[in-house]
Amino acid sequence: MRVARYYMGLNILWSLLIFISINTKAQFTSSNLPIILVDTDQGVEITKERITASMRIVNNPDQRNSINGPYNEYDGRIAIKGRGSSSWGVFAKKGYTLETQLPTGENNNVPLLGMPEENDWVLHGPYADKTLMKNAFVYTLGSEIGRYTPRHHFCELLLNGEYRGVYLLVERIKRDKNRVDIATLNPDENIGDDLTGGYIMRIDRDEGDGFSWEASFGYGLSYFNYYYPESISMSQTQRNYIRNYIGDFEYALLALSFADTQRGYRAYADVGSFIDYFIISELTKNIDAYRLSTYFSKDKDSKGGKLNMGPIWDFNLSCGGINIGFGDWGAQAENWVSDELPGGVPFWWNVLLDDTYYNSCLQERWTNLRNSILNESHFNEIIDGYATLLDEAKERNFEIYPLADPVWGNNHAGFTYEQEVDTLKGFMRARLAWMDAAIEALPGGQVCEECFTDCPPFVPPILSVSPRDEQILSVYPNPATTTLVLHLPRRIVTGLLIIQIHDLSGRVVLREERPRSLGQTDWSIDISNISQEGLFLYEVRSGNGLIGTGSFVKQ
Repeated sequence: MRVARYYMGLNILWSLLIFISINTKAQFTSSNLPIILVDTDQGVEITKERITASMRIVNNPDQRNSINGPYNEYDGRIAIKGRGSSSWGVFAKKGYTLETQLPTGENNNVPLLGMPEENDWVLHGPYADKTLMKNAFVYTLGSEIGRYTPRHHFCELLLNGEYRGVYLLVERIKRDKNRVDIATLNPDENIGDDLTGGYIMRIDRDEGDGFSWEASFGYGLSYFNYYYPESISMSQTQRNYIRNYIGDFEYALLALSFADTQRGYRAYADVGSFIDYFIISELTKNIDAYRLSTYFSKDKDSKGGKLNMGPIWDFNLSCGGINIGFGDWGAQAENWVSDELPGGVPFWWNVLLDDTYYNSCLQERWTNLRNSILNESHFNEIIDGYATLLDEAKERNFEIYPLADPVWGNNHAGFTYEQEVDTLKGFMRARLAWMDAAIEALPGGQVCEECFTDCPPFVPPILSVSPRDEQILSVYPNPATTTLVLHLPRRIVTGLLIIQIHDLSGRVVLREERPRSLGQTDWSIDISNISQEGLFLYEVRSGNGLIGTGSFVKQ
């Protein structure tokens, strides 16, 4: 009898624990973030092979989002598969690639969470990064310096009814007028200017498709991979062309005339894009930089036609606190990533640092960015803004992925969330100081023709005038209270202009359209109806596309 009572008691206790566990998960009913619900057919598990599923998104800009809807952002079919290399096999929180589709299975181009319409997206699950924000933080910086960087928005994910935590919905890198804006390349375009672009290449691991080739001095780790068009759909002529072009660029780097303006590397490379990629990669001490998840493109010769580094991608193993076999190297604020990263970095970057012209341009660009965007105060504004945005959702996230658990890639077992955030801030502060000294010490002294000094950041190349003739897109006062004045480039096209202001969740808090008169340079905007305070992002568009982006603080 006593034994029976004992086991009955155990059963009751076990049932109670199950009840508590289920109801802990069931407590997630609403969020201040958008909610994404993905359901596969009969709950089938998602693998690295693409399957169909349904996706619903709840995004109410002015109120909380409930898992019960309404599903006002998206309610339809998707194709989805797992993504990631080491992260897929190691991390408890998985990443996914998805494609929005029509019921017939064709592409369904839709705008999601304020991002321009497309059909290819990524659900990034921050896991080793226990601040949950490193990718978002760095992507924000990349956008602010004027380069296309994947747009992104935080959300919470339910997969087959199970809460999966905080995710970042991100634009997948793709050839598109709103993403990597290069020419379309069809398989039959094999001669003349048609053959010269556009291409997107990726340096990463071997794709295993028979078309990858080892990156020069990559020590067997890094390979060149065709990304756009897909290798299987390219003609052999096209494959040969871009491979030979990269080879010519590398030969030019290795030649005695490597610094010559006509015969050296500058004939093949957009120097400004290389410098901006270098700055972001080094500033964040991204240990995957240069050798993994590294993208670059080439447009048609008639549209410039040089190698253009970027977009930047994948910063979950960056900004300090890294422990993946390199000792505490990743946590130190010193040393160049390109120079001392163990294995796999193509030789390009060390050669570039031997060129006094490149160094002069780098020094000018760094000085101007340090005086505007790249400073500790601005970094802290962005980080604090994301920490506030995630304050509620992070608690649910760490209930299923405990914050204190040791994780591959993170050196902070036992840290609190506040300590993780403070460590991120501290690393960025120390890294800025080290880079100030390291960049100043580079042998330079040449006149930089890239015009970084007069017009940082770059205006995206959609305008009909040269970026060197433009002024920086800026706001004042900054911080602002009730009125924001946007200073526009003087010679942009006339016509209708649109400004959208987003909070850090991606919610549009203000949108205005106004006709633009020739010569008008200031746009006064009433922001008194924006109730919250903190960091906001803005973008300005014309009929020709994106003019520029930036940020401001509302007090």
